[in-house]
Amino acid sequence: MNNAVKKIHYINENEDFNIMAAYQMRIAENQKLLDEIHRLNGKLNDLSFELIKAQDDANNYRDMYHALRQGNYLLIPK
Repeated sequence: MNNAVKKIHYINENEDFNIMAAYQMRIAENQKLLDEIHRLNGKLNDLSFELIKAQDDANNYRDMYHALRQGNYLLIPK
């Protein structure tokens, strides 16, 4: 009969306070990590936009270079 009975561990007030404090610290830490994730995600989006713009500029310069090499344009110095 004793094997079937589960022992109930009573959490006293001090243990309860320590558990709640640890829980609140974990919540605060998780919130900081979530804020950092949002900040880095925004930075990643900005850098992705800059990369797309830089790739477009590089493609435009490459096209201009090929057009100049083929003689489609004439460069006149100022």
